Amino acid sequence: MGIDYLYAILLGIIQGLTEFLPISSTGHLAITENLLGLDQETFGLQFDAAIQLGTTVAVIWFFKKDLWDLIRNWRKPKERKLLAALVLATLPALAIGVMVEKYVEGPWRSLWVIAAMLIIGGIVFLVVERVAKPRKSVAETTWLDALIIGFAQSLALVPGVSRSGSTIVAGMLLGLKRAEAARFTFLLSIPIITLAGGKKLTEIATSQTSGNRIDVTIVGLLTAMVVGYFTIKYLLKFLAHHKLDVFAYYRFALAAVIIMILLGR
Repeated sequence: MGIDYLYAILLGIIQGLTEFLPISSTGHLAITENLLGLDQETFGLQFDAAIQLGTTVAVIWFFKKDLWDLIRNWRKPKERKLLAALVLATLPALAIGVMVEKYVEGPWRSLWVIAAMLIIGGIVFLVVERVAKPRKSVAETTWLDALIIGFAQSLALVPGVSRSGSTIVAGMLLGLKRAEAARFTFLLSIPIITLAGGKKLTEIATSQTSGNRIDVTIVGLLTAMVVGYFTIKYLLKFLAHHKLDVFAYYRFALAAVIIMILLGR
């Protein structure tokens, strides 16, 4: 097995774990690619977005019954309300993503930015766990709740923030139970990651750059899909009975390691 395939498997594992754990998938991929000195034509932003599709497949696979119920019963008030909430929550990230794309693919990918966002996010986790008052389920999410969660999702355009982390804490502040906020977050990931990954895959398919390797991308995508499925399964169980504190402390530790590496250069 070539070294590029091993790197693809490693990055797929990282993506599958960190897309759903509130510790920033983009941040972890950027850190790994930077520290290993990976070829950015093969393992850059296009590869990152492509393997995100693997985690999208994992979400669809895991929530296939929920999604089928939404499609089959979309005329019923409960399902129609949830569909509307998911659409509304997707719009802010799409609009803001278009406006800040050049920063996401440029200066915001700095390890200093990632370290700072890891620390800030960890502090937010600790605060929210102590002030949030969970009282409702996903079915009780209002349209205003959906828009607020959508704006929280757009914060994850900055590497190190964590899309799942920002949306889970936003949901908790709005009264959602921790596991319910995570469930809404995972369902919300389907449209935004599919659109982002599809855009990048189209760029790969039409690119004339020899460094873009579809075989390596497929290996990373399949790895992320399998790891992502099991991450969702066990994270939902974990969040039903545990606080976000452990993820906050992990973020602090990782940020400290990054800062020490940067200062040592």
